[in-house]
Amino acid sequence: MLLNIQYLDANELHPGRLAFKFEKLSFRERLRLENQKAPANETRTAIRGKNISRKVLAGDHVLVVPRAWGDDPFYFLLPEFSKTGLIIIIGPISDLLHHQGISFKNNFGLHYTAFVNSDTKDEERRVIHGDIRTGKVRFLHIEPESLKVRHFREKLSDAIGKEAVNMVLADAAHCISEWGNPFNPSYLRIPGIVHDLKKRNPGLALLAFTTAAGNIVRQDIMEALALQEIFPAIPESLHRENISHQVMLADNCEEKAAAYVRAVHRDIPAALGCDSIYEVLRRKRGMEEMGLLFCEQAPTQGKYIIKGLAAHYLVEPREIFCGEPAHLRAENSGDTPPEASAQWEYPYYIVLNPALESNDAPEEETEHKALPDIWVTTKRVGVDMKQTQVRFVIHTTLSHGIERWYQASARAGRDGRYAHQVHIAELPNPACEADMRERHSDIPRCTNEGCVFDKENLCDYGKQHLLISETCPGVEDETLRVLEVLDQLISSLENGDDPVQINLSRSGLMHADLPLYRLSVLGIIDTFCMAHQKGDVIFEISGFDAFLDAALAEQGVLAHLQKNDISCHKTYAEHIADHLVDENGEIACCNAQYGPELRKKIHRHIESGKITHYHTHRTLFTDVSDYMAVMLHHIYENMRQMHYQRLWNLKAFLRSETCRGAGLQRHFQVSDANWQCGRCDICMPDLKFRDTEPSSPSAYPELSELEEFF
Repeated sequence: MLLNIQYLDANELHPGRLAFKFEKLSFRERLRLENQKAPANETRTAIRGKNISRKVLAGDHVLVVPRAWGDDPFYFLLPEFSKTGLIIIIGPISDLLHHQGISFKNNFGLHYTAFVNSDTKDEERRVIHGDIRTGKVRFLHIEPESLKVRHFREKLSDAIGKEAVNMVLADAAHCISEWGNPFNPSYLRIPGIVHDLKKRNPGLALLAFTTAAGNIVRQDIMEALALQEIFPAIPESLHRENISHQVMLADNCEEKAAAYVRAVHRDIPAALGCDSIYEVLRRKRGMEEMGLLFCEQAPTQGKYIIKGLAAHYLVEPREIFCGEPAHLRAENSGDTPPEASAQWEYPYYIVLNPALESNDAPEEETEHKALPDIWVTTKRVGVDMKQTQVRFVIHTTLSHGIERWYQASARAGRDGRYAHQVHIAELPNPACEADMRERHSDIPRCTNEGCVFDKENLCDYGKQHLLISETCPGVEDETLRVLEVLDQLISSLENGDDPVQINLSRSGLMHADLPLYRLSVLGIIDTFCMAHQKGDVIFEISGFDAFLDAALAEQGVLAHLQKNDISCHKTYAEHIADHLVDENGEIACCNAQYGPELRKKIHRHIESGKITHYHTHRTLFTDVSDYMAVMLHHIYENMRQMHYQRLWNLKAFLRSETCRGAGLQRHFQVSDANWQCGRCDICMPDLKFRDTEPSSPSAYPELSELEEFF
């Protein structure tokens, strides 16, 4: 997520990547204060943000794609009196609250900022709506899922009324695309909201933010939201001269454990010009130093997965600091995490000096007692580095691709000083590599029962393979979810409900919005919205009569495929249009590919009572299954291939014996073939880099330049 808002000073909002400044000061005073506060290394983003501010004031519609792997936070300034009116942010609130610990009342209050969703209590919502009408609220954050609730939309529309709205900002905009990972149908309601707001606010600016969008997703965002341009352009170079890279490969868990110890006690201190890891972490340069240890979350995917992960997820980080006992503290409860709990998902701290945890700690060190020396975390858990500077990053497993891996390195060296990144990985053995090459596949044969090529534990590549298998549902599983929702709709129709509805609280179908969206594409339902009824959460559906119009369904499938076709010149969609219902057409092919397994799963659902109307509506269920298989085949199979291609590319990068920095640059197509970074284990195997301090960053833009802009 992009909007990681952190509260700093009174009357000021300071997100980690996107800054909104609301200060009751004159322009000259505000800009002078900004000039004094801004860190020197934020120069480039301040200049880029200035261009964004121009677009906001001009009412442009822009897709903003900050570099997720960049070294700077991304800022743009919104002077309080430059343009009156409300700013609406549509983005995930729950993630923001969980990861950043935002307290509405304590940190912000409701006089400037309001956060609302469908779960906001009526009394609190009435206060917020009143503040909107009186102009007290300038910054309104809405959760996308709330847009599904008709009552919520109606009340919010009444509250806004004739109040001027000068900007809508869509965070995590990639969720509007089928290829966005994750695709969230709630985002498809944003264009209609923007259209309605623009009727009363002709100068409405629309900014869509994402850091997780490739070319396909960017194009989808541009089309769905009618955006005019992408900003900023991809830079000439992504190289950060203050980050050094190292790769350590292992053949088994024992070698990986030994490599981990060497990295912490030998290589990281050498790369940073220190004698020991303790010296690295105890440097005092205005802010506390720390390290990050990234691990995958330990999922319940079989004993071999857990056994292979436990060594690096729970045990080793404590045991390597044998000279000085390490104290661990779980993030949420303060309790030491269990020795090997498969369900444990919280990060924990490693504090090298346990005395800081006692009441006898020196007074000058008390303020630092809550800060970790090493933060062990998963890639799904946000890290608040407001009070610390990250000196090194260690990856103990493969991530979801070079992009994700490089993005994690952006957490290090943000103060412009040197930082070191180490990737420790156990890759497939030669037998597995040869097997994949022979099959011309990047998918290994391993299962959650273990490796088929005589490895005691799954390698990191195999673990990622199982994670992809679990997190990327197949065509059969997604079709089955649609059939479950269809069965609930038939039950409601036969019960005489008006409108037809699905009780999410009682049915157990808490994620019915995506299946309902699929059914709307087939024309089986018209619209759906969420509502609350006697304490239960329900979906109200219009236009359902348990009948599928073949012509309408065919039209919907073809339009959906045309929109989401990523084949060259959209040849796949053109082929489908000509051969959809032929004897050997796409429906017949997909039925042959997915039908046998799908029918087995349907039979199991019938026996368990999850589907009860199959026999009385066999034709409807069969037709929906056929069209769903065609509609999902192109998207899900290609998405699965993309995941494996990213994993394969990362494996190839780690195995490469060429300059690490040059390899990263070439991956992002921003470097020539002869360039070398000079700060990696290939360029300098002993890691004893010549300089220990980077050159000073450039100064912040002159005050006169900012004043001229505003």
